[in-house]
Amino acid sequence: MVRSFWRWSHLILAIVASVVLLAASISGAFLAVEPVQNNNRTTFDNSWNNTTIQHTIEKLKSHYSEITSIEKDKNGFFVADVFTADGEQKIVQFNPTTGKTSGKISEQSAFYSWMTTFHRSLFLDTTGRFLEGITAVLLFFITISGTILVFQRTKSFKAFYDKVEKNLNVQFYHIVFGRLAFIPIIVIALTGGYLFLKRFEVVKTIEPQRLEVDFEHPKEKLGTYSFAHHKIGDIQRIEFPLFEDPMEYYTIFTKEKTLAVDQFTYKILDQENIPTATQLATLSLDWHTGRKNSVWSIILGLCSISILYFIYSGFKITLLKMKGNFKNKYALGESEILLLYGSETGNTRNFAKLIYEQLLHEGKKVHLAAMNNYQPATQIQHLIILTSTYGTGDAPAGATKFLQKWKEQPLQQAFSYSIVGFGSLAYPDFCNYALQVEKELAQYPQAKAILPLVKIHNQSYHSLKTWALDWQKASSIALTLPVNYAVKQLPTHAFTVVKKEHVTVDGNTTFNLLLKTQKKIKFHSGDLLAVYPPNDPFKRNYSIGKLNDSELIISVRLDSKGVCSNYLYSLQENDVLNAAVESNPSFHFNTSKPAIFIGNGTGMGPFLGMLHENTKHQKVALYWGGRTQQSYALYEKYVQAANVENVTTNIALSREQNPKVYVGDLIKRDGKILVEQLKNGSIIYICGTLAMQQSVLEELDGAARQFAQQPLNKFQKNGQLKMDCY
Repeated sequence: MVRSFWRWSHLILAIVASVVLLAASISGAFLAVEPVQNNNRTTFDNSWNNTTIQHTIEKLKSHYSEITSIEKDKNGFFVADVFTADGEQKIVQFNPTTGKTSGKISEQSAFYSWMTTFHRSLFLDTTGRFLEGITAVLLFFITISGTILVFQRTKSFKAFYDKVEKNLNVQFYHIVFGRLAFIPIIVIALTGGYLFLKRFEVVKTIEPQRLEVDFEHPKEKLGTYSFAHHKIGDIQRIEFPLFEDPMEYYTIFTKEKTLAVDQFTYKILDQENIPTATQLATLSLDWHTGRKNSVWSIILGLCSISILYFIYSGFKITLLKMKGNFKNKYALGESEILLLYGSETGNTRNFAKLIYEQLLHEGKKVHLAAMNNYQPATQIQHLIILTSTYGTGDAPAGATKFLQKWKEQPLQQAFSYSIVGFGSLAYPDFCNYALQVEKELAQYPQAKAILPLVKIHNQSYHSLKTWALDWQKASSIALTLPVNYAVKQLPTHAFTVVKKEHVTVDGNTTFNLLLKTQKKIKFHSGDLLAVYPPNDPFKRNYSIGKLNDSELIISVRLDSKGVCSNYLYSLQENDVLNAAVESNPSFHFNTSKPAIFIGNGTGMGPFLGMLHENTKHQKVALYWGGRTQQSYALYEKYVQAANVENVTTNIALSREQNPKVYVGDLIKRDGKILVEQLKNGSIIYICGTLAMQQSVLEELDGAARQFAQQPLNKFQKNGQLKMDCY
């Protein structure tokens, strides 16, 4: 409920402010360039601010016969009103250390004058200024509400600036840019809001004026003002006496005070503090415009551009969440399958729709609904729940009411269920909400879990397909998802088959294909070879092991019903394979860090290449699991051809060891050693089956908590955990 309040607040405020904010951001981005241009037209050195007033006056008098005033202009440059020896009055921009001119005084161009007016009032005079001011206030609350939403996701200030997992691109950049621009945008909003309050006299300000000294009743004990000690950078303006007359005096304006100073004795005749409201107005104008600092001006410009992106991305995220409304073909009361989804960004809902459509295609009566819209029905025989997790373990927006609704009205009849959780291993509470749902359903004797809970990292479609095949076997209901969720033919390259090696154990065949590029192609171990079988538009991805600049190896398990694996197995030496290379930088080998390779079965493929890429002779610990020594023989010669003195191998052979040993058992055995290696900067690479991945991650997380007193995801956020599993 609280999260919904802030979410709707954030959206409604953005909608209300969007039009004016769009205009203000565009004009603000242009206006941010003006101070930079002005600063480049003149010579200026910050050290000039430390010049004493006395030195500045002496230097000016050496060039001009009379000085009327000295001030800092709006850009922070020093300007003087002077008379030359010929009696000509001039306003000059000068260097206070030499008294010489330092550049031309910049006049605002017609373009910037037009843009300033547009930025302030949209050419609507008072109405426009009011709209701009209100928008500045709304921008503040938009920023605060957005920040609260991020805090609700991370649940700690420390985690606020943790690495963001890249899932939905537009949301990823919305959060990343928002965190970077948070402070500058708050400054823009607060200063703009304050100037708005000043303009409409909600905040009363008084502009500093020349003091009128009462010589008949002089003020005592105000001290003296030393021109020899005060810095020129501390003043805003000095007005000089017109004549050498006791009734004429200096008027000095600083940020805090206005002073009247005797021209002969430098005694302070009178002084008046500048109201705090006026000081804040000047400070707000400086910070809002960036007129006195080029770097800050550039930051303001970038933030104005980022606000444009926030408008675009915010509405796109909203549209994505609203997209995909549908009408069920079958009413709940006549359906045998109830498919529920809990979605935050819309991705999980889209997966649920895909499953819904496939079940309909198979002639099944299925009803699709958000978890918040759950209702019981007596005809339901199968319950499928797909849910993401919000932040560090909460229900996503579409599932916040489900558990309470279920407790009040669970299904009363016997039914089977399967739960699929979506999340990120970067968070310690990976798929925590799916776990909560599983725990709740497991309490009901009429509920039978036909599959264990499946946790899917980063919306992996391949993992979802694997679950669908398992559900099909367990339920005896056909559910075959398309090979690819989104079909897009990639440009292919020609590869020559150099060699094919295979091994068969217990009727299961695994084979390596050694391929050579016919043209120069850039690729790395860990990239993906996308293969399109003949007369099939869907690609199959195989992880690449790079042996040299022109040769690569892929390892494939032959599936008797697999279209692509049978096609690849049919290839002979010198045959040509047309395939695409997809970059997969998240699984590239970092040659500057020690490595731990963990895999099973054909997951060895990319590691064979990484071992050959280890030209800097980093220490490598290899953990691999297979059935027999014969299975390992398919890869052994490639491992031995690498720099063996820097490679330690740990092999689990489940059919030849008693009791059976799997790769997860090896990780459990060496948990303390592996954690020490992580603490020393090593990177773990995992490639193989999802079941192996889950087992290994559980062992690594337990070891990290025991021996490093922190969860495994802390190392992942440091870039020390890379995975490519299937």
